Amino acid sequence: MHLAPGAVGVLTTQASTKVYHRQGDRRAAQLLNAEVSEGAVLLVAPDPVTCFADADYEQRQVFDLDPGASLLVLDWFTAGRLAMGERWAFARYFSENIVRVNGNAVALDRLCLDQAITDFDEPYAVGRYNCFATVMLIGPAFEAANEILSVSIGEMPLLQRASLPMSYSRLAWGGVLRLAGLGAEPVRACLSEHMGFVESILDCGLWARKW
Repeated sequence: MHLAPGAVGVLTTQASTKVYHRQGDRRAAQLLNAEVSEGAVLLVAPDPVTCFADADYEQRQVFDLDPGASLLVLDWFTAGRLAMGERWAFARYFSENIVRVNGNAVALDRLCLDQAITDFDEPYAVGRYNCFATVMLIGPAFEAANEILSVSIGEMPLLQRASLPMSYSRLAWGGVLRLAGLGAEPVRACLSEHMGFVESILDCGLWARKW
């Protein structure tokens, strides 16, 4: 996809991305390549990925920004269909986000959860949490937001047994917010609270017109 100079684009989904169980050795995959021109703003804010039992999923997103372009990427996933007893029952989940500005890589975020190499029952794996989210904020449109988050969350201590642990890291071109929760809805509510700045770009909240 390509955003023209000065444009504002929003990429979202109707509901959670459901990944069904794999068939044979075939893997479900999703690839996004986006070019964002000078002065344009792209917001990628889908619902979380939910992998069914034995699902094998791979997602790669590459964003090429002109200097002066801005990008918000929300990348999040759940433990699976909890009501069906499928908590962390998928085979593999892989997600990669690459951000380049003027051809130079400024951010790379990669996560792989693989039942073949990861014991999800280990206390320092996923623990009691059922939803994880990462938000990347890159470019001048989010400079003020990054300044606020660096203080409000970046200086917040991580508490043991917190129901919504959060962390924030500053980057040369922006910042990264990470959080975990016991479910998708508490995480969504927390994201909405801390991303109110989106209203200055869309004239509404990130999910205000979803339903």
